[in-house]
Amino acid sequence: MTTRRVRRIRRNPHAQSDERRSAETPDAPNPRTVVGAGSTLGPHAVVGAGARLGAGSILSAGAFVAPGAAAGARTRLGPAACVGPESSLGADVVMHAHAAVKHCDVGDGAVVHQHASAGDDGFGFFLGLSSGTDDSTKRELQKKPQTFRVTIGARCEIGAGARIDRGSWRDTCLGENTKLDNLVHVGHNARVGANVTLCGFAGVGGSAVLGDFVVMGGKAAVRDHASVCAGARVAAKAGVTSDIHTPGDYAGFPAVPAGRWRRAVASRRRREGEEEC
Repeated sequence: MTTRRVRRIRRNPHAQSDERRSAETPDAPNPRTVVGAGSTLGPHAVVGAGARLGAGSILSAGAFVAPGAAAGARTRLGPAACVGPESSLGADVVMHAHAAVKHCDVGDGAVVHQHASAGDDGFGFFLGLSSGTDDSTKRELQKKPQTFRVTIGARCEIGAGARIDRGSWRDTCLGENTKLDNLVHVGHNARVGANVTLCGFAGVGGSAVLGDFVVMGGKAAVRDHASVCAGARVAAKAGVTSDIHTPGDYAGFPAVPAGRWRRAVASRRRREGEEEC
């Protein structure tokens, strides 16, 4: 009589626990990457996991859409342009070469030129105790967290090399159809209204507020926490150090009504001429 030996196969206990765990807990959501119909991706362009790219979009060589980010229909990303984390673009947005946004919402039809960026940390520091010591006399600069966002309205245009910082206690906002020239800086927490024009090298301090239709000439600046009313125009190289409540033209440092500034300049020149004589 022949005896057959039966070999018993033991199951992996770890596999059993994994199966039990998967049965007890619902499946985690699996983010799905969506590339809209008719979109074109150039060499080395990347659309991250869970990102959404609208129909008819064009990504040039090296363009990047971060995981979870979203870009609307007919988006145009130039070479090495970057849509960073926690960002969304509306329809018909154009970002030129090396432009970058992160922690940012961009409205329909906005244009971001070369090397411009939005959503980087604002410039905020405070004096705190030196790390690793209880000596209250030893202090060092410490970074204030910058955890809020940037909102750029529809049809805005951000010039080459311009910077818009993300907020520390509220979102930094640009209203609809606002135009920034090259190398303009908008500090964290600032609120810039609609149809505002900021010429080259203009600076808007942190937490400042600009009303609608404000114009700032080249190299003009508004100090932090100052407010400029709607319709005011600030001349080139002027410095706004206090709130402006009345629409009109302002010039000089500190900025005053332009007529007053012109009279002061004319008076000074007359005095200088008399002294030379």
